[in-house]
Amino acid sequence: YYILLNLAEDPQTQVKMVQRDIVQILLDELRRHRTRSIIQNTDIKMTDDLLQLSVIFLKSISIFEENVSELSRLGAVRRLQNLYESTDHSDLRDEILQLMFNISFDEKQLVLIWSNGFHKHMVQAMNSPVTRNIAIKLIYQVTTGLNPQDPKSISNDVGESLEQATRIVCALIISCRKKLVDDQLISLGVNLASFDRCSAVIASGQLLGRLLKRVHTHHDNLLMKMIRNVSDHPQVWKAFLPYMHQLTGMAIHPKSTDFVVEALRTLGNIQLPEVLYHQLLIKHRLLDYLTKHLVPGIAEDDLVLAALIVVGTFALDPKAGHVIGNDSLVNKIHKVIQDKIQDEDLVIQGLFSLFRICLHETGREAVIRHENLTNTLLDLTCDESQGVRDLANKILDLVVHCEADGWQERIRERRFEGMNRDWIEYIETSEGADPAMDYKNVEGNEYSSGEYYGGEVYDPSQMQEMWEDSADHDAAHEYGDSMDGSSPGRLSPFDRRAADMAAVMTTEYGGDDDM
Repeated sequence: YYILLNLAEDPQTQVKMVQRDIVQILLDELRRHRTRSIIQNTDIKMTDDLLQLSVIFLKSISIFEENVSELSRLGAVRRLQNLYESTDHSDLRDEILQLMFNISFDEKQLVLIWSNGFHKHMVQAMNSPVTRNIAIKLIYQVTTGLNPQDPKSISNDVGESLEQATRIVCALIISCRKKLVDDQLISLGVNLASFDRCSAVIASGQLLGRLLKRVHTHHDNLLMKMIRNVSDHPQVWKAFLPYMHQLTGMAIHPKSTDFVVEALRTLGNIQLPEVLYHQLLIKHRLLDYLTKHLVPGIAEDDLVLAALIVVGTFALDPKAGHVIGNDSLVNKIHKVIQDKIQDEDLVIQGLFSLFRICLHETGREAVIRHENLTNTLLDLTCDESQGVRDLANKILDLVVHCEADGWQERIRERRFEGMNRDWIEYIETSEGADPAMDYKNVEGNEYSSGEYYGGEVYDPSQMQEMWEDSADHDAAHEYGDSMDGSSPGRLSPFDRRAADMAAVMTTEYGGDDDM
């Protein structure tokens, strides 16, 4: 096998070996572990060496995708798991884990590795210095195949293994003597923190405090990202209460932009009524810091988004209104929305922050004082994004309640135009017709004589009867009153589509008083 292993370093030779069933032969060799209990006086060391050599050979073959498919077809995962469970040879176990890692890049084999109970062995392998590194890599590979957003897809056994792995990872991070934690270890920590059960483990006891102490000392970007993933879960927010001032301090004394983004996102995630956000704003002068970074084109988009999230969260505090509801902040948010109008995420977050600000009287007054901002909000009520339209309308609702001079009527007019754009465009483009005209009785109007599109003729009296019999007549009649007080209830009968749209509009808005 040593000779074949050396020859297999040539890809062409390896292909010939695979064609001659070398994979099947090597997998059959893995059964030799059974001879220990059957044949007496078996040389255990020689058997382990032969098994290790077979696994190394399979590992070199598994580099190529075609060979992984062959290993899958022959049930390699099941045989490797049996071999792993039957030996306590650390080097042999390390080679088996490395072969498993190569196979795990096949999605079907990845599911098989995790679902067959091998996850328990992977977690236990993290306790051994010999197998720790490859076990960390293999568990990381497996966690990428799980969906943290669907806890029901994770069995109880798998969940317990994830919790145990989380404890081991946190212990290794805390005890790490390097300034920055190893990439493989911290990457696994970031993945584990995205699971509900794992975040609960980190938030319990002293783990969260010790991790925050380390990140405060070394300013490790990835460790801060791991803590931010923990804060994504509302059930652990209360665990952050003792550390809010510490987090705020880390955010405003940055070592790198990535670190600041993660620290701000952590602050923005924690939404609790117990937090005195106004004290954080005042003591740390956080608002000045946030306003300074709300500059598109100078600050990175991720930093701008994080700053907007913090503003929206801190605006929850009723006592923060006099701090957040100021012209400078509102103006900066408006500029972000204007400059990043094509970035839906930034626009929605900017509007959401404005909505939270407008919950305070000082915030609403600041928005009203910015006429350009109100005009922008009116334009956004016709945006293609449903989320943008909804938030813009909610903000305008708050502005209307302020009873600002002139804004109520303007907002109603723009909303009418947005909701009835097709109808208005049709009226305006109908051969220069004036929507306020009565097409039935205007002298010289071609429609008054019964002429219709394409030379078709209709009887005006029949059209009137059809219109009066319509189920939408009463609603449309009321709409006609609001459109033209001089001729109440009379709509141009040249297009039934216009009448239908008028009825739908009236039904949605509940009459002119609600527009």
